[in-house]
Amino acid sequence: MQIVPAQRAGDDSAPKLLALDEAALRAVSDPWERARLAAALLSDLHERAAVALEVRRDAVHELVVKRATSKSRVARFLGITPSRVGQLLASVPKPKPKPKPARPVVDEPAPLAVEAVR
Repeated sequence: MQIVPAQRAGDDSAPKLLALDEAALRAVSDPWERARLAAALLSDLHERAAVALEVRRDAVHELVVKRATSKSRVARFLGITPSRVGQLLASVPKPKPKPKPARPVVDEPAPLAVEAVR
């Protein structure tokens, strides 16, 4: 069983996608081994999905923020709603602020005790 590159039909310029050989996975006769392989596949797909989501988010950010493309145009192109585009933009990590230089520590005198006068 393996995940193999697949090409979109009729589109030679499209990047290669991943295709699963489901028949090969289902053909594994030992249910323990089939379950182990399916679990490993799920783990791998989860990691790849996380990367793909991050890449999509960054591309949407580039289109809307850097190239001034409308959210609705990006949404139509991706088949999602403009509000989802807004959610993706809101999830872009903010750059970390530069740390302020440390101020020197100054020993301050202890506060004086004041007695109440009656």
